[in-house]
Amino acid sequence: MKRLVRLFRKIRMTWMKSRLKIPKHNDFRFPCDGFEVNGDPFGKKCIHRGKLWGKHLGVDFNANPGTTVHSIADGKVVYAEFHPGTKEHPNWGNIIVIAHRLSDSSVIYSLYGHLKLILVMKGMTARKEQPIGIVAEKMCPENGWWEESHIHLGISLDPEGKYLGGVLPGYDPPGEINEWADPVEFIESHKKPGPKKHLSGETQESQHPKIKSKNKKKKGKKKHKRRK
Repeated sequence: MKRLVRLFRKIRMTWMKSRLKIPKHNDFRFPCDGFEVNGDPFGKKCIHRGKLWGKHLGVDFNANPGTTVHSIADGKVVYAEFHPGTKEHPNWGNIIVIAHRLSDSSVIYSLYGHLKLILVMKGMTARKEQPIGIVAEKMCPENGWWEESHIHLGISLDPEGKYLGGVLPGYDPPGEINEWADPVEFIESHKKPGPKKHLSGETQESQHPKIKSKNKKKKGKKKHKRRK
């Protein structure tokens, strides 16, 4: 029975991937300008109001309300919904999940939580650095009733293809986070280097003594001809 369930999941996931036509992309960027982990880090055991929520499955960037959030790479929006929660039981607020296909054809998912506005819709193609939302104010339904204005960024690796759409968790009660990646480490390891800067003529001469010496010889020859 378990084998049949796994086979069904694989078949359905293959169908979903072909239907969505997720673009291949292997150049990732951080979702906000000045992005840093100044809130809860990846893997931290989090306790809220005396209750253990589990290990944090992403990283939190405490940002000013209204900060623009961008897609970290090209992909397909597979989830974009509102989960307001309550003051007693906080939730995601506005959340977006985007599927990305890597160069090896594996599919991973980026998650963006606690947004004031959602600027994309399910099924849309999101391009790298395209605005997809803005950070919500603290303690409001769009923020999910959390005490800090922030964005939660998560990276689900989904190695067994279990994800079939729907909301993803922010904490893992059992404490096993093998199917998730540290977003900062993942983006840093999947970021293409920027274009090389072309050196000016003066800089080329200063870094290449042979060029400089040849130019001096040429100048010397010209002076010698003038003396004749």
